[in-house]
Formats: sequence, structure tokens, C-alpha cells
Amino acid sequence: MANHISHASLPYPVKNARYSLIVPLVDGTGTPTDPTTPDTEVAIDGANTADATEELTVITSMPGQNLITFTGAEMDCSALAFQCKAASGPKTVIGTIYPRILPTLFSCTATAGANGTITLPSTIPLWAQQTDMLKAAVVRTTGGTGGGGTGGANNQARVITSNTNARVVSIAPNWETNPSSDTTVDILMTPEWAAGANFTRTNGTISVGVVGNSSTSTAVVVSNISPAITVDNQLAGSIIKFSPDTATANLRNCSARILSVSNSAQTLTLVAADALPASPASGDTFVVL
Repeated sequence: MANHISHASLPYPVKNARYSLIVPLVDGTGTPTDPTTPDTEVAIDGANTADATEELTVITSMPGQNLITFTGAEMDCSALAFQCKAASGPKTVIGTIYPRILPTLFSCTATAGANGTITLPSTIPLWAQQTDMLKAAVVRTTGGTGGGGTGGANNQARVITSNTNARVVSIAPNWETNPSSDTTVDILMTPEWAAGANFTRTNGTISVGVVGNSSTSTAVVVSNISPAITVDNQLAGSIIKFSPDTATANLRNCSARILSVSNSAQTLTLVAADALPASPASGDTFVVL
């Protein structure tokens, strides 16, 4: 990897992920000046200075403006001090970056990747497989294609702009190096995600599930539910609500009271008066409130 402007798009620097800056350089009179033989050094968490992995790249036709990307390994710290100097021309510029530590929602290995997307596996939490439930979170590569390297040098972080119920995650801007089926990632919680409608959608949710075969308007057979049903009547008295983007159109946002639950049959029996307007199909998604 090399200097790449895409890493400047993050709303803030993310710990252990590549990060780019535009560094302005001026001479003793304040005139924007390009460096001759630039030399950038870093000090990670107050340790001894060392040469930065990347070096300043002059932005063509804009004197004094220079791009540099700090690696994921250099950003794996509490504070990154840097200085940009040159053999001649501009004065030395110093600065400090404080990478933000973001809680991990979950980690996984991708199944595919492309310019502006990454596809996550079916093993991720069920709530994360609903449309746009990951919007405004951050995805950070941690290994494999487009990630990893010594100390996580190649790790990339991107804001998630949307996700489908097929687990295709869209990001912005495009990757520096596209991920692939061997790429490992962390999905990170951000303040923007926690404050948004997607987080609100999960509040009060007891379980998230997927419908199996042979359901009826008053009996929902479950193929997958998290947390798992382990005893009879575990969710009795709760409310099942189908996702706004579930496959069966007549069930979108429909809800019903759960009368009883069979652990052995993995079936939710609904109150007769709350019969659904259609029989759920295999693959329909729901939450239990």
C-alpha cells in the first residue's frame, strides 16, 4: 500500500487503521513551498522517533500541500506524534493524532469484496442481517486481502453507508485495496450508529429470528433465532414483529402476541385473534419484543 487519500474520509482517526492527512508546508516567509527530499518521522506513544512508513506526496499544482498516510500499525496507539521536515524549502511541521478506540460489535471473515462493498457471512448476528442495521457503524479490516500486515499496517477503516439483508455492506469511499473471501474484519460501534434509528430499532428486542418451513398464520416455525429457544414457553407473552423488509410483503411490520412456545418443535404459537394476514415463508425475518 501507499499514500491514499481515501483514508482521510473518516470522521475521526480509528485505532489500528490507516489514516491520511493533508499537511500544509510553508517557508520562512509563509509562502506555500514544496519540500525537497521530505522526511517524515513518527513517535508512537511517546517512544523514540522513527521514520514514517510512507513519505509526503506533493499534490500537483498546489504548492505546499502534501498527502501522507499513516499505517494501521502506526495508528495502533493512544497518541501518534509526527513531524514533517525537508532537506530544504519549507519549515518543519509537527502534529499529533489521537486514534479513537471503538467498541467491537462483532468480528468475522468476509465472503467477498469489491470496490465499495464487502459481503459478510451468514454466521454474523441475526440483527445485523436486517437492512441498514449496520448503517453508520465502521468496518475495519484486520487480516487477509486488504488488511493485516505487520502490526496491522494494511488495516483499512470505512464508514458503512448501508447493508442489505443479503449481508452486502456498502462503504464510502471505495477501498484502497479491495477485500476478498479471506479478509477478516471488525464491525465497530460508533457514536453515530448508537444515536441513529438503527440502534433505536434494536431497543427492547428480546430475540431476532428467521422463519423456517411449514409456518401458518398462527404458528411460526423458526429456523434460526438468537438467543436460542431452550425451554418451552420461553417467549410466551411477548410480541413477534416482522421486519419492514421481510420477503413476504403482507407481513412487513405486522405483529402478533405469542401464546405459547414449543422448544422441541421450535414453533411460536400465536394468539388466534392476532392471526397473521399471510403464512410466513421460509426466510422471513422477525424480532421478538
